[in-house]
Amino acid sequence: MFDAKVQLLHLRSLTALRPMLDLPGLQALQALLSELTAPAPEALKLLDSYGALLSAIRAEHYSLGQYLAEHLALTPTPLGAAVASGHEDAALLAAGKRDLTILDGLTQLDSTVFLEAMVPYTQGAEAGMLGWEADSLPALADLISGWRCNGVGVFAAGQAFRYDHGQLHRVLNTDSISQEDMTGYEWQRQQVLQNTRALVQGQRANNVLLYGDSGTGKSALIKSLIHEPDLAQLRLIEVDKASFGDLPALLRLCGSQSQVFVIFLDDISFEPEDPAYGALKSALEGGLEPCAGNVRIYATSNRRHMVKELHSDRSGDQLHIRETIQEQTSLAERFGLKLPYLAMTKPEYLAMVHFMAAREGIEDPSIDAKANQWELEHAGRTPRVVRQFIDALHAGTV
Repeated sequence: MFDAKVQLLHLRSLTALRPMLDLPGLQALQALLSELTAPAPEALKLLDSYGALLSAIRAEHYSLGQYLAEHLALTPTPLGAAVASGHEDAALLAAGKRDLTILDGLTQLDSTVFLEAMVPYTQGAEAGMLGWEADSLPALADLISGWRCNGVGVFAAGQAFRYDHGQLHRVLNTDSISQEDMTGYEWQRQQVLQNTRALVQGQRANNVLLYGDSGTGKSALIKSLIHEPDLAQLRLIEVDKASFGDLPALLRLCGSQSQVFVIFLDDISFEPEDPAYGALKSALEGGLEPCAGNVRIYATSNRRHMVKELHSDRSGDQLHIRETIQEQTSLAERFGLKLPYLAMTKPEYLAMVHFMAAREGIEDPSIDAKANQWELEHAGRTPRVVRQFIDALHAGTV
């Protein structure tokens, strides 16, 4: 028999999973149970609490069980955090098992249990309200396995994120392709993959700078890393230039996590005296606090040294020129792995055209002539130009 007071007491006794009580859905559930135990329950409070609970569940889920299961995987609870860091103990595991039994008991109640308890007080206003089905939660062993593999918190929710204006945003649909869909620049790709695998395996790894012509696939290579099966621990965080001043705090946050991070700085360049230049330089090396072993910075730029060079930089005495050049090159030198991306030769360009055409199922006996003409009319022999050419073939405009 449903007893609101007993359910509330059990819920409020959570310890190892206590932060779950701060979820909007469980806040609403506590309010609903609390009102049902009042000497004279108020209809408006009951309806408001039920509505808030239903909204939290139905916003993304179809049952209380699904709602709690997702948040158990992501919410930084004492048990989840301990497991993710490898510091759980027997007492914490026992408390977690007890807490999970309490939550599982709630998920096995469907919405009609709560609606029927409200009937004596809501004067029929509850009739026809939406509800949810009974469900159950994953076993503790499955939750532990997930925490050990993915960690807890925001970084357990996915692999790709964007950081701007002091906020982390999960990227659900990434603009990226897998390694199987890439061709050309094989040496560069293997160097980046090898460095990233070393990072994920806890070995020494370098910060990476990919520099060279626009449209050659520098950014595409970095974004493709999250599709590699053996890099499941990798988290990719893109940071815009305006947020470079936040890099020390972001590096510190990532260093405290169980996952491995690549901070992605895309298409960067600096004007002389740009404050973002010094912020990045300090983040790479030079600060009092060293970069954690699970975090590296990967950047792309059309300039090898990332700094716009002026004619005036070459004027003045020899000492002035040497100091200016050293300052301009000092940032790039802090990247241990610097890889050039130059425009392809004509054979490489046509080989990429054939590769992508085959993947798209395009057969055209005059494709070489069309590709050569397309390259003359566009920005050169790069993967971006090839992609545009293939799209034009699909559209019948070439």
